[in-house]
Amino acid sequence: MWTLESEQALREYLIEKIISKANEGDGKLSRGELKKNFEENCISTAVLKTGVMDYKDFLKERRALMVMKMERYFQSLGEAEMETE
Repeated sequence: MWTLESEQALREYLIEKIISKANEGDGKLSRGELKKNFEENCISTAVLKTGVMDYKDFLKERRALMVMKMERYFQSLGEAEMETE
């Protein structure tokens, strides 16, 4: 199981993932694509602004973003059900 032990590890991990993504396709990763990827994966864009983020704060924000994403999903299920009636 993979774990992060420090803010530096978090930053290095994100940089590694960004570089990996940029190396796919044409090698370019726009800020918009990066932001979209972070949103899809419930990662706070605050880490992009500050460059360093306390790991516990990172997890707290990620949990909050995941809750909001799940709430939107469940609301969309209710809306879809109402449309079929």
